Amino acid sequence: MTSRTSGATSSSVRRWSLFTALILLLSNSAYAQEPDQCTENIVVGGCDPNDEEYCKQHCELFGTTYLRDKCCKHVAINTNLLAFEEADLWKPRLANFHKCTGANIHIAYVEGGEDAMEDALKFDVGVNGDPTSGQGIYDAYIVQAPWLTSVFEGLESLSERIKLNDNVIRFNDINQASRSAVSFDGQVRALPLDADYIAMGYRQDVFNKHASRYLEEFGEELTVPRTIEEMVIISERLNGWDHNGDGEGDWGFCLTPQTNYFQAFVAPHLQTQLKDDKDADTGQNIFFDVDTFEPLIYNDGFRKAVELYWRFVKSSNCQYQTPNGQKCSRKTAFPTGRCAGVISMPGTLTNLLREGGKYAPPPENRMDEFLEEGQYWGRREVFPAAPKYAPPPENRMDEFLEEGQYWG
Repeated sequence: MTSRTSGATSSSVRRWSLFTALILLLSNSAYAQEPDQCTENIVVGGCDPNDEEYCKQHCELFGTTYLRDKCCKHVAINTNLLAFEEADLWKPRLANFHKCTGANIHIAYVEGGEDAMEDALKFDVGVNGDPTSGQGIYDAYIVQAPWLTSVFEGLESLSERIKLNDNVIRFNDINQASRSAVSFDGQVRALPLDADYIAMGYRQDVFNKHASRYLEEFGEELTVPRTIEEMVIISERLNGWDHNGDGEGDWGFCLTPQTNYFQAFVAPHLQTQLKDDKDADTGQNIFFDVDTFEPLIYNDGFRKAVELYWRFVKSSNCQYQTPNGQKCSRKTAFPTGRCAGVISMPGTLTNLLREGGKYAPPPENRMDEFLEEGQYWGRREVFPAAPKYAPPPENRMDEFLEEGQYWG
């Protein structure tokens, strides 16, 4: 979370920006606007900080004691939070926070959703370099990292707050890319809690069922793909095999062909120090030069990524859904049991692989009879690496691996 000043007319107003919601720290936002409090515990509005049973019930939820010393400390304090996407999960969390601290957090949503949030942020926080801009209505924001660039000067630096609370925040446990995305001029201007990436899931029951046939036909073990190229090959080979026991041929891996999935194929090729495919310096962009707009796609690395993505889509659910007038979607394809695997963002992947998940195949669309004792039908893995550019054995130290361990 971060704060800023929005010009001379509202310099006393502090603003908070959340890369994503961190409700536990909103107490600091409320505290930042409170008058000085006396040290005595006073019963206000029926909230008694001396009531041990009440405080334990409402301030020690979810196995954390972070809010325990904030019981009834912010009664009648109001905070306005601006968000871009409605989520029902906010309601119980805000209610829990109110019962513990006494603070009232009012959440408002931008009309127009995600597409309108950046402009809404500029209107309220103000634009860098313009001290007269900004309305100063909201105290905190749920934002995406790219929206911070034009308003960070108006957001409070959270660096000192992080120092004081790092035993809870553990800022260095956050991945470096996310930390960098919210840091400007040597100060942390927002608190990242969530970062989306692309992960891979596969059906353990499918892999078990087809293991013998796969070995017989291709002379290789059916194992979890470690490179993008291996994932594409496995998807192609499993395409047309029966994955749900209905006797009909099914698909390879499933996906929703969004631009970010295509970029997940392209970026590893152009980010890796390649030996044969390094023909273009991408500068700050992977598709065109940011200064001259010259295309950067005419190189072996980009061509290889396009080829692999094209092959992957051809072996996926798109081969059936698109010709039949349906949206090619992992969310509708995976529950049918016709997918050997899937690539997805992590939140959706959980709902694809969790038993009873919103997009998970029910037992009747799986082949759990092929699972060994203790195995689970849906497995999650990191997204594979760039094909053929993994370090060769002579550049690794495999001698330090324990039995069964993989180097990458």
